Amino acid sequence: MKFSSRHKKILGITASISLLLATSNLMANSCSKADIDYYLQRGFSHDQVIRLCADGTGSNGMASAPQDSSATATTRTAPAQSLNYPQNNDLTADRVYFETVLNAQSANLTPENLSYTSKECVEYGEVNLGGLRDKACVNTQVTVNFKGLEIIKAVKGIFLIRDQKMIVQGDIQREYLNYNSLSAGKQAVVRAQLPTRPHRLNLPVLKGIDPKQVASRLKKYITQ
Repeated sequence: MKFSSRHKKILGITASISLLLATSNLMANSCSKADIDYYLQRGFSHDQVIRLCADGTGSNGMASAPQDSSATATTRTAPAQSLNYPQNNDLTADRVYFETVLNAQSANLTPENLSYTSKECVEYGEVNLGGLRDKACVNTQVTVNFKGLEIIKAVKGIFLIRDQKMIVQGDIQREYLNYNSLSAGKQAVVRAQLPTRPHRLNLPVLKGIDPKQVASRLKKYITQ
């Protein structure tokens, strides 16, 4: 479909207005122009920046980019150059990162731990005529504490050869969220195969995401 020069000009103006409105909407939440530029420069998509700004660093007890009230907009210190901004906002950015790369319903990151909620399923019983086994599923919240944590294995999956793995070992807790809704038999299976204090855990990294990159992010928070 061909557009006349008049139509192209109208489309260009419309796109510019849409971009301006989107940026204004982000700034109306918790992000300044410097905040937005900072996130975009770090490689976050427009949708991820919206989530960061809508969440608001202030609501998480984290300071936003410090501003010098005596400075003009053109001479204000950039957020990446401030002393507190990178540390505080890296935590927020990494939280969004883990929300994105984990196959989980939600995720949260603090300096002490990574936690996420998901639906975990295990197989049990004999193989039926269709070559399948029964499953017991439970909603859980898993908390991985960083102190003393070890990353045992981080490998990408290869079709028909090996599964994707991100194995960590340390102080890990699992909480059942809908345990009482399961039958007695399935409760027993869940307790046996999904313990509340697992020594090791395969973090549910989404297919297509390199576990080694996830491991690299995780290493920043591990303490002894």
